[in-house]
Amino acid sequence: MLQALRRRTVIDREAALARELTKLHESSQLASLDELYRRVDSGEEPARGECVVLISGAESSGRAGTELEIDAVLKALLAEGIAPSTAAAVARRLFPDARRRDLYQLAMELGAE
Repeated sequence: MLQALRRRTVIDREAALARELTKLHESSQLASLDELYRRVDSGEEPARGECVVLISGAESSGRAGTELEIDAVLKALLAEGIAPSTAAAVARRLFPDARRRDLYQLAMELGAE
């Protein structure tokens, strides 16, 4: 299974391999998909029992930004006298994965401080 996933998925994605969940010999490993494959292939991690593999999602094409980055942008725009709705619209262009309504609400809260 790991070999098939390794061929079809970006091998440097973080992944978790959990074996025998809720049983006496439960174990879990967290590493890149390539590293997990290496561990199983070398025998370092036994390839027996019930296994679950979780793979991290693909990177987003947009930029979500951290809360601190978003706060800093909105504060700077508001300090220049830009209206909260306009500040939220500008922030949305910089952080396309952020929700417009959340940006506007945050701009309103920051503007009231």
